[in-house]
Amino acid sequence: MKLVEAKELASNFTNETIQQLHEGVHKAFAVDAQTPPTSAAPYGIHSYADWQQWSDILEEELSKRAIPFTPVPWLKSGEA
Repeated sequence: MKLVEAKELASNFTNETIQQLHEGVHKAFAVDAQTPPTSAAPYGIHSYADWQQWSDILEEELSKRAIPFTPVPWLKSGEA
Protein backbone atom coordinates (compact mmCIF):
# COMPACT_ATOMS: atom_id res chain seq x y z
CA MET A 1 0.00 0.00 0.00
CA LYS A 2 1.28 3.44 -0.87
CA LEU A 3 1.73 6.07 1.81
CA VAL A 4 -0.97 8.31 0.32
CA GLU A 5 -3.43 5.39 0.26
CA ALA A 6 -2.61 4.55 3.89
CA LYS A 7 -3.26 8.14 4.97
CA GLU A 8 -6.60 8.16 3.15
CA LEU A 9 -7.52 4.83 4.69
CA ALA A 10 -6.66 6.05 8.19
CA SER A 11 -8.71 9.21 7.71
CA ASN A 12 -11.80 7.04 7.17
CA PHE A 13 -11.41 5.01 10.37
CA THR A 14 -13.46 5.73 13.47
CA ASN A 15 -11.73 7.24 16.50
CA GLU A 16 -11.95 3.90 18.29
CA THR A 17 -10.36 2.06 15.37
CA ILE A 18 -7.48 4.54 15.12
CA GLN A 19 -6.85 4.18 18.87
CA GLN A 20 -6.96 0.38 18.70
CA LEU A 21 -4.56 0.24 15.76
CA HIS A 22 -2.16 2.60 17.51
CA GLU A 23 -2.33 0.50 20.68
CA GLY A 24 -1.54 -2.55 18.54
CA VAL A 25 1.65 -0.90 17.30
CA HIS A 26 2.58 -0.14 20.93
CA LYS A 27 1.99 -3.78 21.91
CA ALA A 28 4.04 -5.12 18.98
CA PHE A 29 6.81 -2.66 19.86
CA ALA A 30 6.82 -3.88 23.49
CA VAL A 31 6.87 -7.56 22.53
CA ASP A 32 9.76 -7.06 20.12
CA ALA A 33 11.62 -4.97 22.71
CA GLN A 34 11.38 -7.83 25.21
CA THR A 35 12.63 -10.42 22.74
CA PRO A 36 16.21 -11.53 23.48
CA PRO A 37 18.73 -10.29 20.88
CA THR A 38 19.55 -13.90 19.99
CA SER A 39 15.95 -14.57 18.92
CA ALA A 40 13.96 -13.30 15.98
CA ALA A 41 11.55 -10.54 16.98
CA PRO A 42 8.00 -11.85 16.43
CA TYR A 43 6.74 -8.68 14.73
CA GLY A 44 9.97 -7.38 13.20
CA ILE A 45 8.99 -3.86 14.16
CA HIS A 46 12.53 -2.56 13.67
CA SER A 47 13.14 -4.65 10.56
CA TYR A 48 10.39 -3.18 8.41
CA ALA A 49 10.09 0.56 7.78
CA ASP A 50 6.34 0.32 7.21
CA TRP A 51 5.76 -0.22 10.95
CA GLN A 52 7.06 3.25 11.74
CA GLN A 53 5.38 4.77 8.70
CA TRP A 54 2.03 3.30 9.77
CA SER A 55 2.61 4.47 13.34
CA ASP A 56 3.36 7.99 12.07
CA ILE A 57 0.17 7.99 9.98
CA LEU A 58 -1.92 6.87 12.95
CA GLU A 59 -0.31 9.46 15.24
CA GLU A 60 -0.88 12.19 12.66
CA GLU A 61 -4.55 11.22 12.44
CA LEU A 62 -4.88 11.10 16.24
CA SER A 63 -3.37 14.58 16.42
CA LYS A 64 -5.72 15.93 13.74
CA ARG A 65 -8.65 14.64 15.77
CA ALA A 66 -7.22 16.00 19.04
CA ILE A 67 -7.24 12.52 20.57
CA PRO A 68 -4.59 12.15 23.28
CA PHE A 69 -2.03 9.39 22.73
CA THR A 70 1.43 8.29 23.80
CA PRO A 71 3.82 8.31 20.84
CA VAL A 72 5.61 5.07 19.98
CA PRO A 73 9.19 5.52 21.25
CA TRP A 74 11.05 5.03 17.97
CA LEU A 75 14.79 5.67 18.09
CA LYS A 76 15.69 8.82 16.24
CA SER A 77 18.62 8.93 13.84
CA GLY A 78 21.88 8.90 15.78
CA GLU A 79 20.36 7.35 18.93
CA ALA A 80 21.24 3.88 20.11
